[in-house]
Amino acid sequence: MNTVSLHVSELRGFLGAMQVLCGDRYSFGVDCLDDEGGVESSVLKHFSMLGSGFQCNSVDQESFEDVKSLLDKYLFRALPALGQGCKKRIARQLIEYYGLIATAENEFGAFNPLSVQGAIYVPDVSSVFYVECSYYAVKVGRYIVLTGLGVKRDS
Repeated sequence: MNTVSLHVSELRGFLGAMQVLCGDRYSFGVDCLDDEGGVESSVLKHFSMLGSGFQCNSVDQESFEDVKSLLDKYLFRALPALGQGCKKRIARQLIEYYGLIATAENEFGAFNPLSVQGAIYVPDVSSVFYVECSYYAVKVGRYIVLTGLGVKRDS
């Protein structure tokens, strides 16, 4: 296991812990994709390989503000009792994982790829498995870190 994969696994564990705190209806996860011809084509290919349960219509370049909105919508909405200070610490911890992934890929590169202009993409995804779901992709060197946040349909 290379260092990038190790840090992506750590981020997966962090998101899993957040999922436990938020409850069974929530689903959070992360995948590390190889950049094969650009972020848009790599992300579209990833969702097409998942099968008919997912549909990705487009992938748009966005900003860190959009990621913060997604965190508010999925993660912090499920934890209303948390104070602002706690929410900021959780967000900082999440950002730290992307920094670890980035420096594992290029120790001299940007520590926080979420703040790098042009590094964040938000695919327009729908899924039969979720009432609502959102993803964001972060370009980190030759990798794309694809993070998913969703609210599951009742079974």
